[in-house]
Amino acid sequence: MSFIKSVLIVVTVLLFSACNQKNDVIESRIDELLSQMTLDEKIGQLNQIEGCGWVSPDISAQIKNGSIGSILNEIQPETINELQRIAV
Repeated sequence: MSFIKSVLIVVTVLLFSACNQKNDVIESRIDELLSQMTLDEKIGQLNQIEGCGWVSPDISAQIKNGSIGSILNEIQPETINELQRIAV
């Protein structure tokens, strides 16, 4: 086996190992966050609604209580900013 092939194999193994370690850290962080959520919060994250260009009091309340996970196709920057402010 040539020197270059040997170096490439070693580098590949080291990169793969580093990626796995990083994935383990990410996976443990995900598990930690999920363990802090209630079942209702997890279900709420699955709910998606269509954007409508404005924020109704009903949508605002649903975002605050965690029963809306995302709003699709919203393109108005002001509305997006308001939705993000409510979510945070």
